[in-house]
Amino acid sequence: MRRFSPICTLGMILLSASAFGQQPADQNRKQAREKWLAEMLQEPVERRILVRPVIRNEKMAVAIAEAYAFSVYGEKQIKEQRPYHVELINGYWVIYGRLPEPYDVGGFLEIVLDAKDGRVVRFLHSK
Repeated sequence: MRRFSPICTLGMILLSASAFGQQPADQNRKQAREKWLAEMLQEPVERRILVRPVIRNEKMAVAIAEAYAFSVYGEKQIKEQRPYHVELINGYWVIYGRLPEPYDVGGFLEIVLDAKDGRVVRFLHSK
């Protein structure tokens, strides 16, 4: 049977004790990401958004509008309003739904997205 020297034993005890005092690696990574995010948000918007415009085409605008609307009003209610009316007007994607057949009264989705940075400028479901 092999015996450990007192110095080796002391070293193992110290290493074990220091491991208990350390934060988990995930916590350290999270803190690093939080610090990076805080620093990044101090930069001007022009440096943060590298792709202009962010919403480059109709397909992308509809995908963003649907993701947002589905989470608020439900997928079924919003999909009934397809096909949407979609236009790019002065740098803004204007998207609105249509009343499902045979309805002639009721509400529909209206959303305006800023093409350059992806912001939702207006979002509502009319009545």
